[in-house]
Amino acid sequence: MELRSRSWRREIFAGKFWGMMALGLVVGLSAIAIACGDDDEDNSSTSPPATTTSPSLGGGSPSPAGQGNTQQLEAAIRDTADAWNDGDVQRFVSHFIPQALQEEFGATPEEFAQSGAEFLGDPPINVQNISNARVSGTSGTADIELAFGNLVQGERWAMVNEGGTWKVQSSESITVNIPSGVTAVDLGLNEFAFVFNRSQITDGNIAFRVENEGEQQHEVILAKIPEDANLQELIQSDEEPEGVETIGFYGPADPGDTTNLIFADDLEAGRYALLCFLEDEETGQPHALLGMISEFNIQ
Repeated sequence: MELRSRSWRREIFAGKFWGMMALGLVVGLSAIAIACGDDDEDNSSTSPPATTTSPSLGGGSPSPAGQGNTQQLEAAIRDTADAWNDGDVQRFVSHFIPQALQEEFGATPEEFAQSGAEFLGDPPINVQNISNARVSGTSGTADIELAFGNLVQGERWAMVNEGGTWKVQSSESITVNIPSGVTAVDLGLNEFAFVFNRSQITDGNIAFRVENEGEQQHEVILAKIPEDANLQELIQSDEEPEGVETIGFYGPADPGDTTNLIFADDLEAGRYALLCFLEDEETGQPHALLGMISEFNIQ
């Protein structure tokens, strides 16, 4: 089974991100927590399960047991990222219930174990922030900001406790707010163009405020490309291009969808391309070949 895109274009421009391992599936990272321990067992006799909240919520001090639960949850999230970065396939797979692994990556645990080593750890993942961690009985949730390479994404994970171990049950993308002091560039997606004001891009301290204004699904692939590359030839070539660096990916975005593309570090000086390779609903042609490519430079 092939977990990644068959097209070199998506492989090079977007295949380095989890969302491209199974073409169009949501970017996902699961969380697993250490067994709740004796305190959980002592508190689960006849009374309803208590809800515990991460101290980061500022909603009052949790009980010692509750604090332990959320601390275990946060430690497990970081451990999951470490398993990815370490290339530890078995440890990474163990963080999912089978259904979640199938939904996130389009693979069974056995299939992932066979093919996951090909891409595990690339790009590296850094847990930027964990907030709103909650535990109620055998259910838990947390909001996480992750840096996939240089791209910051928000995820909300729902976990379930199976046999004393927390495993991911589902995940959804959430929007991360653009930090103050960062230039927010509006980026519209339509048939078939990227619409933005290049004059706003004066340095690499930017973020994109993306909205699909069109009637079809679209995606945003941001790549750093060689200064002397012919972009039209590059996207039509049957050979893998040299010197292309994937920076970020978003999609597929339904009409009306919005998000923020935020970068952990300022974009470096150079030439950048925006591309969409989703197929036109009428002709079947990739949007990029219908004109949905653009570029900008950072001095």
